[in-house]
Amino acid sequence: MNVLKRFNGFAVTIVLLWSIAVTTVVYISSQEEKITHLIDEISFSIDKLRQTLFLAQPYRSRFSEQLELEIQLIHAQTVQLKSLTQSDLLSDVSHTVYLLERFVEQAQLLAQDEARMDTFIASINAKPTRLSQAAISLSDRLSAVVLDTLFNDTVEPRQVYLKLEDIQREAYGLSGGDRVHVLELNSQASVLLSQAANTEFLVERVVNHPVMTELSLREMQSERVVNRQVLIVVLVSLVAIVCLLLCSFKKQSEPVLASSSDDLAGFEADSVTSEPQSNKANEPQKVKTEKSTQLDEEPPSYLKAESVNGTERVELEVVGDEVTSESEEMDEEGAPILFSEMLNTLDGDKESMLLLLGVFVSEHSQDADKLRNLANSDIDQATRVAHTLKGVSGSIFAEQLRQTAITAELQLKQTQAIDSEAIDKLEQRLKQAIVSAEDYISNQSQQ
Repeated sequence: MNVLKRFNGFAVTIVLLWSIAVTTVVYISSQEEKITHLIDEISFSIDKLRQTLFLAQPYRSRFSEQLELEIQLIHAQTVQLKSLTQSDLLSDVSHTVYLLERFVEQAQLLAQDEARMDTFIASINAKPTRLSQAAISLSDRLSAVVLDTLFNDTVEPRQVYLKLEDIQREAYGLSGGDRVHVLELNSQASVLLSQAANTEFLVERVVNHPVMTELSLREMQSERVVNRQVLIVVLVSLVAIVCLLLCSFKKQSEPVLASSSDDLAGFEADSVTSEPQSNKANEPQKVKTEKSTQLDEEPPSYLKAESVNGTERVELEVVGDEVTSESEEMDEEGAPILFSEMLNTLDGDKESMLLLLGVFVSEHSQDADKLRNLANSDIDQATRVAHTLKGVSGSIFAEQLRQTAITAELQLKQTQAIDSEAIDKLEQRLKQAIVSAEDYISNQSQQ
């Protein structure tokens, strides 16, 4: 009896240790699978961004909002990858995260350079109501010079410089408001043209960034880690089986302890008399066994009823979901964020959409307060906050917030100030967008 207890205790210990080892390996393998899947998504997003950058400048300027959206998506995926690798048991991807962060920084600088064209065009279109004919003529000449320089490779830099200098000299001869408007446009044009060469350099840096090679190597490394974990599970299972077999063989080979030789006859007599009792004791077990087999053959009727009720509940839930989806599509018109448009742009990828909305809520919920504090101290920084909010709101299709941010940015650039009414309106639109994004994230997480 003691031998049997020792064997059972040893077997339970082996099974327990095997379960712990297998559970740990399975957890590590599942996390590595998540990392591999996320790296695949990041590689796909970067390839999509590079395909946009391969276009020539006249065509690439049409995809400026899509470019910012893809950069925001890569940034959100990088943050998720960084959060997944906060364990010593997983493979080290710190160098990959570092390269991804540098890639996002360079891509954001490129997006800012690409957005300068849109800003210049918006400034050209936002003409003051009382602009003289001479100022309008100079503005048109300046636009022609900028477009000809950007999209015509035969133009010499010296000729461009002389044309800008002539426009600036003629602008000084205009009246007060006209002179300020034309000089501001001329300054923006100078910055835009001076950054044109830097833009091409950034395009080359982003397209040929070493992060793609790093992602390929990291994906291969994750696959090797998963294969190694599977091999460990197989080896641990084999060791556990061998240990159990050895223990079982050792138990069977041990002699059975018996009483002394003097009491052997009495032991045999006792065993003979105990056989009828054991047979009687086994008879109720046979009856119970037969009853249990009868119960197993006939399933209870309430199981069928529950299955039928379960089917009816599922059908009701499906109908309820369809009605809810139709009502959500009808209510989305005029909403702070057009979720359906954003989802269509991301090709139905709800995971990426939730990442972008989460980044928007965490990083831009205090932009109105930042703008209010910077309006009286640092106009340039306040303008950058408004410009960034404009790009982010356009990326998540928060059209009302985007229009308010455009108004605030133009007001800061033209008047070097912003009134409290514009800030209050921006704060209201931002709060509506934040609440809408948080509600959407909460509803999706509950489904």
